[in-house]
Amino acid sequence: MAKGARLIAAGLFSFIVAFSLLLSGCTRYANEDQLQALDESEASAQAAEDEVAQLEQEKAELEAKLAEKQEELKQVKAEKERIQAEVGESVVEEAEAVEEEVIEEAEAVEEEAAEEAEAVEETVEEEAAEE
Repeated sequence: MAKGARLIAAGLFSFIVAFSLLLSGCTRYANEDQLQALDESEASAQAAEDEVAQLEQEKAELEAKLAEKQEELKQVKAEKERIQAEVGESVVEEAEAVEEEVIEEAEAVEEEAAEEAEAVEETVEEEAAEE
């Protein structure tokens, strides 16, 4: 942006010189109106340079703020991934625990059914022996 400021300043200076030459005519000295116009042009050029400097400062501040926010976003995304990984692991662990409980319950039911089947067999054998 400094290049743009120089370009604006050079353009304004060229305008001032051309304007001065146009108004000066053939005389060696500037009259009061020419001096006033020159002062106004110089003031306009200075105001433009000041505005350029202010805008460059504002741009630098915004770029710094953008970089800060981008770093913050990067950290938030990393935290999100970490939490998702933890949640995923806990869900897997919970599913494994439920699966283990179901297997234990199924084994208990199977064992109970085997015991009942054995008891029924014994009863059937006893009844068959009594007959």
